[in-house]
Parts: sequence; structure tokens; C-alpha cells
Amino acid sequence: MQQTYLTLRTQAIVFADVDKRILYRLVSGSAVSRSMAHEGQQRLTGPEEKVVVKRSIHQDDRGFPPKLSIVLDMGLHLERKRFGKVSDAFGKNRMSRFL
Repeated sequence: MQQTYLTLRTQAIVFADVDKRILYRLVSGSAVSRSMAHEGQQRLTGPEEKVVVKRSIHQDDRGFPPKLSIVLDMGLHLERKRFGKVSDAFGKNRMSRFL
């Protein structure tokens, strides 16, 4: 079975609501999601955030609601474990936006 490939111009016509530049970036591999684009600017990695969420849910299941201070301590502990030190403090609204 022979596969037919559409040119980018034809794809832009077929998918009329998609900008041609976006298709070029997708094909070239330079288009990334927002979370991937800013991954280097985040203090916790994706797996570390999942650990904090999983631990918070586990505490809640056991009857201990996850307080912001506890979640902040978990984040600082993970950061200290990875870097050996803690850089600047988290912003005052960081944990409430995280949850």
C-alpha cells in the first residue's frame, strides 16, 4: 500500500484554521508545548511535582489535609535533595497556584 504525503501548502489548505507557520514548526520539530518550553525555568521537575501531588493526596486520604506549609516543605526538601541547597525562596502565592 503506497502512502501519499501532502505538502505543507496542501495541508494548510486542508486544515484552513491552522496557520502555515505552525505546520512548518510542527514538521521541523521546533514546536513544543508550553510546559516543555518552560521546563528549565521551573523549580521542580515534572516527576517531583507528581511526587508532591501523590503525597498530598495520600495525606488527605489518611485524614490529614495538605496544608500549604507542608506542601512547601516537601517542595523545598526535593529541591534541596537535587541541588544540595535551596535557592531563592518560593513566591508567596506559588503553592496556592500549584494546588
